[in-house]
Amino acid sequence: MKTFTGHGEQMNVLYFDLECRPGHWIGGDFVSKVITAAAWAWNGDDPALVTHYERTPGEIARMVADKLDEADMVVGHYIRGFDLPLLNGELMRNDDLPLSSVLALDTKLDLMTVHGRSQSQENLASQLGLEEPKVKVTLPEWEAFNGREDGADHKVRERVYGDVIQNRAMREALAEMGWLGAPNVWRPEKTKSGGFYRP
Repeated sequence: MKTFTGHGEQMNVLYFDLECRPGHWIGGDFVSKVITAAAWAWNGDDPALVTHYERTPGEIARMVADKLDEADMVVGHYIRGFDLPLLNGELMRNDDLPLSSVLALDTKLDLMTVHGRSQSQENLASQLGLEEPKVKVTLPEWEAFNGREDGADHKVRERVYGDVIQNRAMREALAEMGWLGAPNVWRPEKTKSGGFYRP
């Protein structure tokens, strides 16, 4: 892992985003999750993407995990809270090896502390006046994609591809304005502090 300088300059930076579907109802509002799509891009490259129309969820997870192993830093929106744990969960579901620790710049969790403002990627991008849009996907479109219906993958491909493009532009704008802190190392080991139980 290279020494961090600024917000990613001179580093092998990987931007990535994952989508998933509910797998099984566990209890209350809790469901298991299965990866359905992923997109990733190195520095200024165009994103690559894959969905469960071409690969199994386990294969998608391994593809992304291998990319993470090549990265000096990964960037995404709420990746330490969602995407990285989701990826590790998919690896576990497929009896694969767990992720290693990774330096992660999270454009939500590493945003300077604010109150009374939405911190969603869509709203932050709009606040910054970015041209890159958040692709809307309706509930019927998600359900058709999750069920792998013929021809129903187009909209979600645009969504996951666009999320990476938008997040990259947003990170650059936030960093230039001084609104992003330093990245943090995400570690797959559980903390020992207890907390709220989820089944």
